[in-house]
Amino acid sequence: MNIPDSMNEIWPSIQIIIKQKELIEKATQTIVQGREKLGEMPTEAINIIRFLNSKFRYELEEVRVSDRIATILEVKKVLPKRSIIDQLEEGCETLELQVNKFKNRIESLMQKGLPSIYVINDKLITQEDYIQKMKEVAKINIMFSGIKGSMTTNAFLDTMSNDFHVQNEVKHVFTLKPTFAKYTEVDEIYRRVTKLIVLDEKRWEELLDLLD
Repeated sequence: MNIPDSMNEIWPSIQIIIKQKELIEKATQTIVQGREKLGEMPTEAINIIRFLNSKFRYELEEVRVSDRIATILEVKKVLPKRSIIDQLEEGCETLELQVNKFKNRIESLMQKGLPSIYVINDKLITQEDYIQKMKEVAKINIMFSGIKGSMTTNAFLDTMSNDFHVQNEVKHVFTLKPTFAKYTEVDEIYRRVTKLIVLDEKRWEELLDLLD
């Protein structure tokens, strides 16, 4: 097996890791936006719930709260979002460890002459295009160890296909092959965060007025 064959073998794992990278980028933005939007609402929600539970029915009627339970349930919509945002952040951190390991190893290989797996804006090249690129690289069968530093980049790349050391590094880019399981788990949490309802500002101010 040569370097093109080794790259072809790990390509499905590369596709998974790129998906993970894209998800982390989206989720990180959602985490920041979610926390900014929530602000002090989780703490305020706990205070409002305590207030509602501490009053008699007639006292709540005086402040125009006709249904204690319904109001508490309304306020509680805020609380899950904080917890789920924390879960999303934790999931992203786990994925990021795998992504960073891959990034460091593949960049090291590219510095040694392996053709880039990326196109514009760090998007993954198609497997078909990469296979074609590697076939072109493999045309010249010269051992990598015999290359002189004065050779051109193209000649440098062309001689890589039978280099044992580079081939071995390619085969071990992933010490543990990534799966879609972790991706799917984080993606599910991400979707839950984006769909959770937070009360509008006007309604929230009305509820905060109960504490005055």
